[in-house]
Amino acid sequence: MRACTVLSLVTLLLTTKASAECWSERLGWPCCSKGNTDVYYVDEDGEWGVENDDWCGMEEEDTSINIQPSDNGNNPWGGDQGGNPFGGQGGGMPWGGDQGGNPFGGQGGGMPWGGDQGGNPFGGQGGGMPWGGDQGGNPFGGQGGGNPWGGDQGNQGGGNSNYDTTPATGSDVDCSGKTLKSNTNLTINGRKVIVKFPSGYTGNKATPLLINYHPIGGSASQWEGGSQTAKAALSDGAIVAFMDGAQGPMGQAWNVGPCCTDADDVQFTRNFIKEITSKACVDPKRIYAAGFSMGGGMSNYAGCYLADVIAAAAPSAFDLAKEIVDAGKCKPARPFPILNFRGTQDPIVMYNGGLSQVVQGKPITFMGAKNNLKEWAKMNGCTGSPVQNNPGNNCEMYENCDGGAKVGLCTINGGGHSEGDGRMGWNFLKQFKLP
Repeated sequence: MRACTVLSLVTLLLTTKASAECWSERLGWPCCSKGNTDVYYVDEDGEWGVENDDWCGMEEEDTSINIQPSDNGNNPWGGDQGGNPFGGQGGGMPWGGDQGGNPFGGQGGGMPWGGDQGGNPFGGQGGGMPWGGDQGGNPFGGQGGGNPWGGDQGNQGGGNSNYDTTPATGSDVDCSGKTLKSNTNLTINGRKVIVKFPSGYTGNKATPLLINYHPIGGSASQWEGGSQTAKAALSDGAIVAFMDGAQGPMGQAWNVGPCCTDADDVQFTRNFIKEITSKACVDPKRIYAAGFSMGGGMSNYAGCYLADVIAAAAPSAFDLAKEIVDAGKCKPARPFPILNFRGTQDPIVMYNGGLSQVVQGKPITFMGAKNNLKEWAKMNGCTGSPVQNNPGNNCEMYENCDGGAKVGLCTINGGGHSEGDGRMGWNFLKQFKLP
C-alpha cells in the first residue's frame, strides 16, 4: 500500500457495501469488520479503513462511493486526470489539487482542508461541515455554526472564557530599523514561511507572534485559511506565521520524535524566530505556538524544547509522544503554560491514547488526552486538582503551577479530529509572557 495520510484526516464521508472477498490479507493487512464502513484512503489495491489503530482492507465487490470523481479521473480525490498521485494536477489523490474532491486547500473540492467551497473544509467558506468555516453546519469555532465550540453563533460550547483576556504587557522593544510591516513570505532553511500582519499594523510597538503549525500532509498555504486560532490572533492585533513542514513519508509534516519526518524542526523554528524578530517589531517575550493534528503534536513538542523562546502553546488533536516522555526527553526550560483541545471520538489521534502505525516505518504512541494533561501538570510542578469548566465548558485547568504557568485540557464530548475553540485558545495564550 502506498504511504498515505491519516493522522491529519477527519473521517471521510464514504460508504461501502460488504462482499465475500477481502483482498488486503494477501498484502499483509487484516480485513475490516463488516460494521466498518469508513474509508480513509483509496488506491489501486482497493479501499482502506482503520481499526485498532492500524490499516484494514474493505471488501472488494459491489462497492459504492458517495464522492463523485472529477473530470477524467479513475478514482481521483481531486486530481484532473489520473489514478493516485499526491499533489499534482492529473492525479488521482492530490493534496492540494485545484479542483479535487479532497485537496488540502484546493478550490472547489468536496472535502478540502481549507478550500473555498468544499463540503467539509477546515476553515473553508460555504462548507457543509467546516471546522471553523464561516457558514458551516457544524463548525468548531466558526460563525453561524450549529454546534461550534466557542463560535460566534453556536448553541453549545465555549467562548465564555473565565480568564482575563487582556493582553500581557508588552516588552520594551526598539522598533526603529524594523522594516517588515506587511504580509510576506520568508524562506528559512529552504522552507516557506507565510507571515501575516494584522489589519492596520504600523510596526511602532512590540507585537505578539503566533506560530501555527499545519497538519500532516498540509502546508503553510493550505493552513493559512483554515485555523480559527490564527484568525483570533490576527483579529486581536498579533502577527501570525504559517511554516512549511519538511517532507516525510506522508507529505509535509513535523518531527516530534518517533514520527513523522527526520528534520530538525526545533532548530528550524529557532531560525525563523531569529529572522522575524530581526525584521519585524515582534515582542520576543510574547511568541506563542499552536497547531492542529500533527501541528498540535509540534506545538506540544515545542514546550519540551522551545520553552525558552515560546511563552505558551495551545495545541489541538495530538498528544506528546509516549516514547519521548518515557525516555525523559521532554525537559521544558521553564514552567510552560499549555492548553490542549481533544475530541472524545477522534478516530485519528485516539482520546485514550495508544499505538498508531498509520505512518509506515514511523510508529508513534499517543499519551492520551488525560495522561497528556497529567504529564504536563507534573512537569510544571502543578499541585491540587484541576479547576473544572475553566476556561470554558468541558475544560479543566491546573492553576497552581510553578512560575505562574497553567495546564489545561478542553474535552470536546463527541468531537472528532478538530481544532477546537480558536478564540479560547488565543485568549489562553496571550495571558503569558516569558520571564
